[in-house]
Order: sequence, then structure tokens, then C-alpha cells
Amino acid sequence: MARTKAGPRIPSHYRPSKDSQPPTDPAQVAYRGYKPTIADIIRVRRYFTEIPHPLPLELINKILDDAWYWAHSSITMERFDRSPSWLSSPTKDRLYVRTLPLAIPGSEGDFAWEDEPEVLYNDENDSKKSIMLGGKALTESELWVPPLGRHPCRMIEFQIWSRDQGFSSDIPNHSTYRESRSWFDAIIETPNVDWLQADPISWPNRLLKRDTARRLLGDPDFTREDSDSPSVPPSTHVQRNVHASVRIHHHAITWHYLDSVQPGSADSVETDLKGQGLQSLDGTFVRRLKAGDCITLRMRSGRDPLLECIAEKAIIDVYWAV
Repeated sequence: MARTKAGPRIPSHYRPSKDSQPPTDPAQVAYRGYKPTIADIIRVRRYFTEIPHPLPLELINKILDDAWYWAHSSITMERFDRSPSWLSSPTKDRLYVRTLPLAIPGSEGDFAWEDEPEVLYNDENDSKKSIMLGGKALTESELWVPPLGRHPCRMIEFQIWSRDQGFSSDIPNHSTYRESRSWFDAIIETPNVDWLQADPISWPNRLLKRDTARRLLGDPDFTREDSDSPSVPPSTHVQRNVHASVRIHHHAITWHYLDSVQPGSADSVETDLKGQGLQSLDGTFVRRLKAGDCITLRMRSGRDPLLECIAEKAIIDVYWAV
């Protein structure tokens, strides 16, 4: 009898998300298929080796990859936040959500965090608001398979509910993405952690939203790939807000490791019209991710004191090959 894996143990504040499924409109999110667990992938891979003419492992991996039969981790952050004022932070840059480390034992599945009043994080609170990642027991489990290769990420889906400050003097560009100075960037952060150590590592709930500058004692150090805080949306940004809109808009963005949209192409022009970066769909970001990396979604706005980036919710789904 095939052994199956129960869903991941989810402590308080890492609850299964009711809203983690992609929208039903196929135009919004490209991938709406079944999300297999690693146990499912192990089982299917074994079927291919037990048929009358077993397939070589390289071909099996190719079939699963082409079928988008990947493991995944999903984070849902639902809280109201806005880019900081110019007086408090001239860069107007704020972390909205950080994903769990990519392809690390314990990170598989759907997790959600909802806003609540700040509490004092002591050992007792952290024990209720943490998950355990890595460690020898999880790594050597029969229900865990290491990621495929050094760069195993295959796809990232962002869903963002947001708006800008709701007004501007640039009336001709209202309700479009043109000249929007309110946007989201994705940044890679690498926690300086030995995931293969004997004991698993506690990953507190606060790491989903706490920036590296506000790190508490015991939190891991992060190496951030890009420390710049631009004053205008860079060509690689995830999504701009609709210009001068008081309504919250839902944006869905999919990045795939085989993306190859080049600046100046018709596809890049279409991408820009949707409010996304001209170079955001070249596949570079996805292919660069390594096992253990985190993705941070950052709220940003221009240096004008009146400009804002306001968010209510975000969902990030990350898929990797095993």
C-alpha cells in the first residue's frame, strides 16, 4: 500500500488559507491545476519505475517537469499597510510579506497570517507562532525529496490587493498604469542558516513581515540581493498600482522559469500596459532562486511626500521541482 502524507502541521497563525486558491478567471492566473504534495510526486515517480518497461530517472523528471508537477509553498498575508511617509523614511520602502525559505523541509503547503495588535514576542509566544524547518529528521524523512538541482524554482504566482494614494494632478493618466509612482518589487533574501544541522530551526511568525533592520535576538541574518530603494519603478518591478484610484484592485502576476520576454518586444509592451515591469518576464528572477532563498514583496512609492502604496492583502505561491 502506498504511503501518503498528511497535510503539514500548521500552528497558530500559520493556518490553512481559505483564499489560497487562484481566481476562477483563467485570464488572471495561468496555473489553476491540482497542486501535488511531495508525497504525490514520490508516488507518481515510483509508478514510472514499476511499469513493465521502467523509464529512466532523467526521463521521469522531464515528464514531471513538463507536466508542471511541482511541490509548492504558499503564503497569504492579509493586513492593511502603506509605504512609510517621507518624514519617517525618505526611501519610502517597506516590507509587506516574506515567503518561507524555498524548498526547505517543513515549508511545503499553504500558510496564512492575519494582522493582529503587536504582542511582546517571548519564548512562549514564539512557540505558538512558529514552524520548524530543516533538520536531520525532516530532511531524511521518506516523505521528503531534495529539490532538483541548485536552482529548482519553476514558477512564482503573485496576487496583490492594493491601490495608490487615490489622487494626483496628472488627470490624463488617471485610472491607467501610466506614470504610476506606486508599486511593488520582489527581492531575494538568503537566510544565513545551516538547514542540514541535526535540529530543525524555529521560524517565528514575525519573520513573515519583519524587516531585517528590525531583527530580534535569535532571528536569522539575511543577505539581501538588492539593497537599493529606487524613486521610480525599475524595469523589473512586479506590479504598479492603478494611477489615482481610490478603489482596491486585485492584480495577478505569474513568473515562470522559461519566460523570455525581451525589452522592446510586443510582449513587453503588453506587459507594461498591465502595469508590470518591462523586464519582469524574462525569467531571470525565477532561475536565480536557490534552495533556502526567501522572496520579499516590498511596497514602494516615489519621493513625493503625497505618493503612497497601500496594500490590503497578498498571496505568493512558489513552485519548485523535486
